[in-house]
Amino acid sequence: MLNLRKEIPTLHLVMEHNGPSEIGSLFVHPDYRRGGSGRTLSLARFLFIAQHPDSFDPEVIAEMRGVIDEQGRSVFWDSLGKHFFDLEYPKTDYLSIVNKEFIGDLMPRHPIYIPLLPKEAQEVIGKVHKKTEPALKILNSEGFRFDKMVDIFDAGPVVSCARDEIRTARESVSAPVVQITNEPIDSPPYVVSNARREFRACQSNLAFDDHGGVIITSPVSKALNADIGNHVRYATLRPQEKGK
Repeated sequence: MLNLRKEIPTLHLVMEHNGPSEIGSLFVHPDYRRGGSGRTLSLARFLFIAQHPDSFDPEVIAEMRGVIDEQGRSVFWDSLGKHFFDLEYPKTDYLSIVNKEFIGDLMPRHPIYIPLLPKEAQEVIGKVHKKTEPALKILNSEGFRFDKMVDIFDAGPVVSCARDEIRTARESVSAPVVQITNEPIDSPPYVVSNARREFRACQSNLAFDDHGGVIITSPVSKALNADIGNHVRYATLRPQEKGK
C-alpha cells in the first residue's frame, strides 16, 4: 500500500441566474481621481442598498478585473478559454456583456485541473489588475471577501458580502435635516444621500443637533435636493472614522 495522498486544485464552471445582486465597475476620469471621489461613488451604492434593501438579493457580489497586460491580453484566457472559443480576449469580454449564454455552450463542463495550466496562467488566478487594487481595497474595507470564484475569462476574483453586513449599509443612519448653514462644517468626511426617488449622493462634512438631526451646508442641500425636514442617509467615508 503506497499510502499517498495529493490534493489537486480544479476549476469548475458555475452558472448562476437567480441572484446574487452584482455591483458593477466604476470608471472615474483621471482628472477627478482625488479627494476620495472614487470611494464616494463606490459607497454611494451601499447607501442606496440600505435605503431600498428589498430590491436587492441577500448576497451582493462584485467581479473584479483580472490581470491583463498593456495590450489587453489575458494570459489566463490565452491558456484556457481561447482554445474553446477561438476568439481574442477583448472580443469575448465584449460578447459576454451582450449575451452570456454562449459561455455555457462552448466551455467544457468537466473540471479544469489547475496544475495542467501554464505557470504564468496559474499565477494570475484570483489576482486583480494593478489599477483595480484600489477598488478591491475599498470593497475589502466594506466587508467583501474572496469567495473562491473567479471570472471565466481573466480569472479575476469574485468578492462577496451579505447585503446587511456591508459596512456602509450596516452603519448608515437615516435622519432629518434640521438646519442648512452657509458656514463650513468641521468634521470627518461622510458619504450622504437623499431619500428621494431621484437618488443623489455626495461627500460632505456633517454636524448634528442634540437629537440626532443633521446639519448640512447650502451646497450639499443643493446637491442632494434636500431641504429642512427631508431625511438624508449618511455613513462615515472610512471605517476607522466611526465615532469620531
